[in-house]
Amino acid sequence: MVENLKKYLFTTVFLLLLLSSACITFLPSVHAQESNPDKDAPLQNNPLGLDLTKYTITTTECVQDTYLDVLPQENIRYYIDSNTSNIDIIYTIANGKLRMIDVLQTSGLPHLTKTTTEQEMAKTFLTNCQTNTNNLFYGELKTMLDEIDANKEITLTKNNMRLDITSSGDSKTYRWTYSLNGVDASEKCVVLGYSDGFLKFFIDNWDLYKIGSTNIGLTEKEAIEIAMQNAETYTWQVGPPEDAYEVVKFNLADVATTQLIFCNSLEANRNHQSQDPFVLFPMWRIGISLDKFYPGNVYGIFVDIWANTNKVRHITEVFSTLPPPADSIVSLSESAVPLNAQTADLIKTNAISTSQTAIMGLSLAGIVALSFLLLRKNTYISKQRAFKFGGLLLCLLMLVSLFSSLAIVSADPRRRATIWGSEGTGDPSRKTTAEVNQQRVTSQILSDYFKNDGYVASNYQGSKGSYRSQILAQISSNEANYDRVAVIDFNHGVGRTDYAQGYGEFHYLFEDNIGMDPSNPNYHNDNYVYDMDIHGKTTLRKTFFTLINTCLSANYSTYTTPLGNPVSQGFVSGTTHAQSMPFAWTHKLVTTTPTSTPPAGYMSSNGYTNADSGGHCYMGFPWGSAALTQQIDPAYPNVLYYLWLQDFLYGALSLDITINQALDRASYNRFGNSFGNTKLSTGFDSGWVGFATFSNCNLVIYGNGNLRLYEYFVHSPHKSYSSFGSGSVSTPNGFTGAQPDGSYTRLYALNVNDQACVTGSMGYSGADQARGRIWIYGYASSYTSRLRVYVSNDNYNWYVVNNNVIVGTGGARWIDCGNYANNFKYISLTVYRENSNDYSNNIYIDSVIVLPPLPGP
Repeated sequence: MVENLKKYLFTTVFLLLLLSSACITFLPSVHAQESNPDKDAPLQNNPLGLDLTKYTITTTECVQDTYLDVLPQENIRYYIDSNTSNIDIIYTIANGKLRMIDVLQTSGLPHLTKTTTEQEMAKTFLTNCQTNTNNLFYGELKTMLDEIDANKEITLTKNNMRLDITSSGDSKTYRWTYSLNGVDASEKCVVLGYSDGFLKFFIDNWDLYKIGSTNIGLTEKEAIEIAMQNAETYTWQVGPPEDAYEVVKFNLADVATTQLIFCNSLEANRNHQSQDPFVLFPMWRIGISLDKFYPGNVYGIFVDIWANTNKVRHITEVFSTLPPPADSIVSLSESAVPLNAQTADLIKTNAISTSQTAIMGLSLAGIVALSFLLLRKNTYISKQRAFKFGGLLLCLLMLVSLFSSLAIVSADPRRRATIWGSEGTGDPSRKTTAEVNQQRVTSQILSDYFKNDGYVASNYQGSKGSYRSQILAQISSNEANYDRVAVIDFNHGVGRTDYAQGYGEFHYLFEDNIGMDPSNPNYHNDNYVYDMDIHGKTTLRKTFFTLINTCLSANYSTYTTPLGNPVSQGFVSGTTHAQSMPFAWTHKLVTTTPTSTPPAGYMSSNGYTNADSGGHCYMGFPWGSAALTQQIDPAYPNVLYYLWLQDFLYGALSLDITINQALDRASYNRFGNSFGNTKLSTGFDSGWVGFATFSNCNLVIYGNGNLRLYEYFVHSPHKSYSSFGSGSVSTPNGFTGAQPDGSYTRLYALNVNDQACVTGSMGYSGADQARGRIWIYGYASSYTSRLRVYVSNDNYNWYVVNNNVIVGTGGARWIDCGNYANNFKYISLTVYRENSNDYSNNIYIDSVIVLPPLPGP
């Protein structure tokens, strides 16, 4: 009887575990696509003013992209080298015309055709542009420079062009903007930025954008009247779309902001003038404040009205990411109606993800089946004992479900990327539905960017795995199983003093998918992830890139609790409880002032201007965070934060550039300026005038902004392949791509003197300058084999990395092929049977990656 019971129990557990594992799904592999720009494209006839006779110029293939997700762009990268000076630069060409120059890095003193001031260099640049393009417009820009004092910050307007000259430290920016009687078209601009006496960036969007109308027939007073009328009938939704509420009752207070600017139809949700994103029309943006904070932390409504047609362009709610004053909050019950009659019930059960639900359903079925069998087959076992066994089984399977969202990993040399995000299902009044929807979309886009670059990436946003227990388990698993880890989180944040494990101590936090839950008095222990929790899971210090997109996520010394207690960083006195998110993730303190040489145990407080040489880069917000659907700069009403963020991570993961260079490139693209001169860096407002505590918010970078997120891998198509004797190469493209995808290149050399060789290019955009530790994912079939690995920078001179990589049978796995410290463009994988005592070779290779070296923690 006991033996039968054991059999039933074992069989049921085995079957349920098997079925549970079937519920765990893997995201499909995605291959980055490569294009081939003309490598012989000239360096635009030298607008930089360099003495090119003293340089060697190398042109590399570069990933192509689009501007505004519409206009294809060709990117060409140049390495300009001499014995004493080196320049790394990307040219971006749109519509056959130079749109942007991004000087990534300069070292040494550039060899110029003549030594001169920055203003003279700008004049020379514009003269060369006019010569290259035969466009007299550049001469007009130069004429404006002739009329000003080179040593002053100044604003000059002439012929609907406004020239602004600004300085910051060793940097100077010349910006020409289309302006009609003080009404600006910020996108229609030409910008020259200089740093340390040499060009830093050039942007020319002037000819891309057209002015669709200069008729401004709508006065400010008329625009306000239209805005008030439309705002009165506007409604918005809060909570996840499946369980949303619609806010229908609110009170308008007053007009808070008015702005007249040229704008296009991007993001418009009402009457469009033109679908062309490059046609600009005059627009009034009227901001109307509400009397209190309504669900979603909404405090106002933006109404956009075309000034030439009097038609409403766009209406949207405006909200703050910072928690509003408690006495100014209007509840759901006072202002909203559920869009789904079952919303309230669904919210309470939304904590279980789809995969967990499937597993729990199988668990329940197993318990019922087991109990039935026990009762039927074992008449001597009471019902009580049978269900005790069932309960034991349920506990076991609950543990299985707890870890069901974790990636199934073994030791993996690649990097890991994990994205979390809270949808606030415990209290749906705290996030707008538009923000939740954008969070879902952006999380998946960013996850794909990481995956395309070779990372093992997972989008755990929302119900996919953003629950406290899962998040903490994922942090531990990531650090234990991967070479390096990148983390992004979209959430509500700040902190509390009543966490059970650090009671009375202030600890910063971010919420899980449930977050604040008024129905659960213990939600602050059940649904929040605290700094002290994270610190205990990151002891290996492999989380090298962290972006925590929550309020106060980068705060470490300036916050004071409502009780008046100042909060610091490091360990709470007399405990091992970590305090502050940067310390929790990196195990480093942040310096008081920016420095590239922080003392031991510290990282730079400004990794953008003063990057240190450490192995961590932490990004966050010392005060209010940016919402994904938030306007950052009023001069760019269509540039919502998520657009900039996606540009930033696309650049960091598709180009071989540093985090800081990617910050700049995204800022050039969206704001026409370097990151350090954008409002994201200098300070944006998460509230309007009258909400003083919501101003001066900014995104900061701690540690080493010169780290690279990029991984190197073999790009498709392969370079070449060859064989000798009866050796053979099958599926020569099987070893390309960022992810193992089940397509294998086979190298076969069974007999003496047989040889098989395949050569791959390390790819585009400087990735052909790969360096670091080389890994292959593959196996040997039938018998142990030997692989030989070579690299080259010119496909002519080859260097041995490892002549003795022994590949065993037993299934595919990651195999360490050794390290190569110098740059290389090509990699060759070869099998050769030298004599009868040598290995017979039959090797299958699915993927090749090269992990660049990172500084130690």
